[in-house]
Amino acid sequence: MSVVSLPRRSGAPAPAPRARPRIVSVPSRPRPERVVARRRRVGSPLVRGAIVVGLAGLIAVGGTLVATARAVQLHQLDSQVLDAQASYAAQVGSASNVSTPSVVASAASTLHLVNPTSVTQVPSVSLGVTLGLPQFSGWAPVTPRTSR
Repeated sequence: MSVVSLPRRSGAPAPAPRARPRIVSVPSRPRPERVVARRRRVGSPLVRGAIVVGLAGLIAVGGTLVATARAVQLHQLDSQVLDAQASYAAQVGSASNVSTPSVVASAASTLHLVNPTSVTQVPSVSLGVTLGLPQFSGWAPVTPRTSR
């Protein structure tokens, strides 16, 4: 029970609620029909199948276009690599042509150097092997760097 209580009426029963009379009115003008957005339904299974097949075809064509574009990019990259390799080979060839004997001899003659009387080929050995002192045909002073 609540702390606050309303006083009760004593003796007289509560009046029954009155029923409201129903008033039926007829509109003077017709109501405009409500415009309801309707979803289009594709009713035929043949149309549904055609839509699915069409979408699958579009996806396949799109994938083919992407793959073709990637192949073109790879081809362009390959051609760039081949061009770079060709230019590198040309640079290596031009750099190695500078050290050929004919080029060295012509450069020596322009600098008025004397042609050597003999050329001695030094044998190739491992880097771990200690080489002996060179043998001179002329006179050379012995310095601490040349004596062992």
